[in-house]
Amino acid sequence: MALVTVSEIKTSYLNIGDSTQDTRILGFILQAGSIIKGICKQPIETETVALDFVGNRMQTYLLPYTVPVTLTSLQYKEHVDDATWTTATGAIVVKADGVYQVYYAEGLNYVLWRANLTVGYTDANTPADIKSVCSEMVVELFKNTDYSGRENRIGLQSVASSEGGTTVTTVYRDLTNRFRARLAPYIVRAWL
Repeated sequence: MALVTVSEIKTSYLNIGDSTQDTRILGFILQAGSIIKGICKQPIETETVALDFVGNRMQTYLLPYTVPVTLTSLQYKEHVDDATWTTATGAIVVKADGVYQVYYAEGLNYVLWRANLTVGYTDANTPADIKSVCSEMVVELFKNTDYSGRENRIGLQSVASSEGGTTVTTVYRDLTNRFRARLAPYIVRAWL
């Protein structure tokens, strides 16, 4: 799954009518998805994750994820040196006060726990602001290649040229801070 499609980028941003750049654009989409995952420090596209944590002797454990989470299984080790994990039945993920939590009625009483989770958005529920940031990143990556005219860049700040071909200056803004600000609601939480 990708955050945006090649077709969306070609029609909405680049005005490319043929398929000559499809492979290149798909590569940029995947690259932008990886950059977004790095900024958010969590999977944005659906991914399976094994989260290990120490038992807290409570019924809930707060998850750091700000994106949708589903629990596949909850496992534990009674002792640190146990070779295998034991599956706990009846655990669920709940969202209370905007925070995803693993809930296990019997309590998280053992030493080590592993929550096997599916984390991230699907094609159907990816927020528009994430799709927009991904699209803008793809356009910027594409415009840095020799296959674009390099004009109409999203990050274009100013262009200065003079008659006679003596001076041409093009200045681009760094869009990293803009992207980070727009992705702020999706950055992983840290529980201290």
